[in-house]
Amino acid sequence: MRVLRDDRRNEIVGTLPGAFAPDPGDRGQSARAPAKGATMILVTGATGNVGAEVVAAALSRSEPVRALVRAPNDASIPAGAERAEGDLNDAETFECAFENITSVFLLAGYDTDGVLKHAERADVRRIVLLSAGAV
Repeated sequence: MRVLRDDRRNEIVGTLPGAFAPDPGDRGQSARAPAKGATMILVTGATGNVGAEVVAAALSRSEPVRALVRAPNDASIPAGAERAEGDLNDAETFECAFENITSVFLLAGYDTDGVLKHAERADVRRIVLLSAGAV
């Protein structure tokens, strides 16, 4: 996904078309889908540089978002996003964050196996993995 940002105004001005488009084969009939076939995106690292942009972009398109943060009382996330507490290094701390989730934006370098285990149990339909070849 590419977020278009105006750094002079420190705000998102748009996203590339289709960044959060539904899967054409999806009829909103997943057993764990939110009410009325809506999607719910779980964003890991929601207070970081990229995660915060993903949350803001999804909200700007009226997509329901759940932000996974380590310390929800200290975390600054945009109004409209749900908060979920969890540590990506400990899969048992974020199991409940997957309730009614259809898509996950995942940071690489953490307990990816644990995240994938919970995603599979929750019937998540789409995972976007953010990774880099070099840091």
